[in-house]
Amino acid sequence: MKPLFALLIVLPLLVRGQKAEDAEQWGREGIDLLDRHEYKDAVRLLTKAWNARPAEFDYPFELGRAYLLSGKAAKAEKVLHPLQYHKEAGPGLYLLLAASYDSLNRPRSQAETYRYGIQRFPEAGIIYNRLAAHYLNHDSVAAALAVCEMGMAKAPSYSDNYFLAARIMDAKGDALWAWWYGEVFLNLSDDAANKRDMARLVAANAATVSGRKWKPGPVALDMAVKAAMSPCADANATIAIADQSALRDCFITHYQGKDAYSELLRKMKEQGVMQLY
Repeated sequence: MKPLFALLIVLPLLVRGQKAEDAEQWGREGIDLLDRHEYKDAVRLLTKAWNARPAEFDYPFELGRAYLLSGKAAKAEKVLHPLQYHKEAGPGLYLLLAASYDSLNRPRSQAETYRYGIQRFPEAGIIYNRLAAHYLNHDSVAAALAVCEMGMAKAPSYSDNYFLAARIMDAKGDALWAWWYGEVFLNLSDDAANKRDMARLVAANAATVSGRKWKPGPVALDMAVKAAMSPCADANATIAIADQSALRDCFITHYQGKDAYSELLRKMKEQGVMQLY
């Protein structure tokens, strides 16, 4: 092989290899600058890295984050929106893109982004939580609760959906479900501040249920609760148990629901982690 011909073959490979190394270095430095809140320089380096390796996912994702954190939501949305179709896209992309729409005051696009994220990642509990919070912020309480409960069914170990559902039930005056959702949150979460708040809510609602007669409402879910409580109640299916532990044990033992929530409760009981607060 002639030297010049060999050089023409090898040189593009060397250039591409150098570009890849440069892109990796620019990307690392850009993310480091982003974490130090030096957004202008982060944008510059991440843009260079992306231009050098346009097929990568991380560089435009971090670039979108840099734009959003620096108050340039329109630029963030422009970079992030096409990434929805990238093979490496994950739940975090939909959270970041939805946050961009929130900053742009585009609530419909924000909700659609969460819903599309749920379609692609149905076990990502955090997306249900953010969509539920979005509905709450727009006074759609029923939709928010429904999304929380969907999240519980698909991702029963993700604690924040129980937290939000407990607060919704508490605001509605549904003491039993405020107590139960709150108690599951307390047993799952490591968030000390939210656990303190939830412990007070759980204690108040548990006292309401166990300290006086309480009758479930007529909706389907409450009818399942009514059936579960019947071995512990009087002829009218009212609740009149002073012992909170006995009331909990009765509910877990007799509740016939087949949803992920009830299975989680039973598993927690078997593992001995159901506690009083």
